[in-house]
Amino acid sequence: MLNRILQNWLASQVTPELRRRVGEAAKSSIREAVCGAMDAAQEEDAERARSEVWCGLVFGDRSEYGCLTDLMNRVHRTRADGRLYLDGFLNTKRIVLVDAGPGSAAGAAAAEALIQAFSPKRVIAAGFAGALVKNMRRGRVILPKILTDEESGQTIDLWQPLLEGSAEAGKADANGTDANSADANDPDDADVLTLLSTTSVAKSPDEKRRRAEKYGASLCDTASFAVAAVCRRLGVPFLCVRVILDELDEVVPSDLKDLESAVPFKENPARFLGTLFGTVKRRPSSLLDMYKVKENALISADTLANRIARILTRS
Repeated sequence: MLNRILQNWLASQVTPELRRRVGEAAKSSIREAVCGAMDAAQEEDAERARSEVWCGLVFGDRSEYGCLTDLMNRVHRTRADGRLYLDGFLNTKRIVLVDAGPGSAAGAAAAEALIQAFSPKRVIAAGFAGALVKNMRRGRVILPKILTDEESGQTIDLWQPLLEGSAEAGKADANGTDANSADANDPDDADVLTLLSTTSVAKSPDEKRRRAEKYGASLCDTASFAVAAVCRRLGVPFLCVRVILDELDEVVPSDLKDLESAVPFKENPARFLGTLFGTVKRRPSSLLDMYKVKENALISADTLANRIARILTRS
C-alpha cells in the first residue's frame, strides 16, 4: 500500500514541462548518435577516396576469395557491369577484389574494368589451379614464372621487367621457406614452373599428362594468361598466385561436373534444386563427394588467402 501511494505521488510531481524536457533530451541523444555515425562514415569514405589502391585482385569465383575477405576490414561491396567489386583494406593497404566469373574472356574483361576504374598499382590473378604433374599436391601455393596460352601457344615471362615490381615481390616470396607450402623441399615454385591457361578442363589424368608434356607446364587454370595479357598491354605490374585444388590423379565425377555447370541457384532456384535432387537420387554417395569438394576448396582458399596477405604485406 505504501509503495503504491509513493508511486502515485511521484507521478503527480512529473509536470508536462519535465516530460517535454526528457523527451527532447532523448531525441537529442539519438540525433547526436546518428550524426556521429554519419560523420564517421563520411570520414571513412574520404579516407578511402584519398587512398591509392595498392593492389587489384582478379578471381573467378567466390569460393576462391571468401577467406581473403575475412582478413580485410571496412569492405564495401559494389555491383557494376554484372560484376561484384569488394573494396577494402588489408591492414593499412587498400585492395580491390573483382569476381570476374569463369573463363579467359571474363577474366580479361574484369581485369581491364578493374584497372580503368581503380588504377591499382599492381594486379594479381588468384584462385584455384589443377595439377598436371605428380608433385603438385593440394594446398601448394604456386607463383609461376611462365604463363602459356593453350589456344594461341603464346607465352608470357612474368619476370621480364615491367615498371616497379610485383614480380620481384613474388620472386622473393617464392624463394623463401614457406610454412604454407605442402612441398617446402621441392624446387622454388617461381623458378621453373609454367602455368597453362586452358580452354577446357582435362577429363582424365592421361589428358593432364599430355598437356604437361606438350607445353612443359606443371599446373593449369583458365584465366591467368588473359589477365596477364591485359596488364602487359596497359603497363600494370602483374603477379599470378594459384593454389592447387585438384591433384593429377583426381577425377571429378561426371554428375558433379553437371551440377557445377547447372544454372546457379540465385538465377533459378527450382531448376538448380531439381538438378541437385536428381543427382543425389541417382547416386546417394554424391553427397559425400560434394562435402569433400567443399571442404578441400575451403582449406585451399584459406591457404591462398594467407599467402596473398603475406605477399602484400611484404611488397
